[in-house]
Amino acid sequence: MNVEIYPTLDNDKDFFFRLRNDPVTCRMSRRGKITQEEHDVWWAKTQDHRFIILADRAYAGYVRIGPDGTLSIALDNLYRGLGIGTQALWQIRKICGRLGYR
Repeated sequence: MNVEIYPTLDNDKDFFFRLRNDPVTCRMSRRGKITQEEHDVWWAKTQDHRFIILADRAYAGYVRIGPDGTLSIALDNLYRGLGIGTQALWQIRKICGRLGYR
């Protein structure tokens, strides 16, 4: 499967929100489920670097890098267990280096 990473665009906001509130993602999150309003405020003001993961050109997940270097990754249920997260992390590692993270 071909995995690509690209910086988010404004039209990626809804996908990001849906995946952020996925039950598996929520279980791994410190905050749990968030509201659309909370997401919209975060989306507009965040200093995070946000990336979409594409698998064979389909939306498969996202990666978020916080200003402190904290990395979050979430995959759509259809793409879990296929090695896509591993491929995405190898690519994001290079991006982190270009952004100045170790």
